[in-house]
Amino acid sequence: MSNRCVSKIYHGVKEWYHYYIFSSKPALFILGFVLSHSLVELAVANILIVYLTDNWENEHLPKAVVIMYLQDGVATILAVVLAHIADSYIGRFAMIVFTSIAYISVCP
Repeated sequence: MSNRCVSKIYHGVKEWYHYYIFSSKPALFILGFVLSHSLVELAVANILIVYLTDNWENEHLPKAVVIMYLQDGVATILAVVLAHIADSYIGRFAMIVFTSIAYISVCP
């Protein structure tokens, strides 16, 4: 009787784990892409703001802030467009790979 109860609890926990916690090799691969993309985005933004403020002579900080907001706005709009393309035509995993390769190839 006791083994049967433990077996039911174990089976319930196992089902819960597989239903709510998803871990697979592609998921870890995508998580690595997302993490590296976030780190690169922060680094590029910091380098760009320092470059713009150092190389402009007058009123450089407001212009640098405007450029950073424009870049952020364009990135947000492109994220919506790319999400639509990924869901409609290409597929999520392929879109993540293509955009990561494009992002890495464009960065200096």
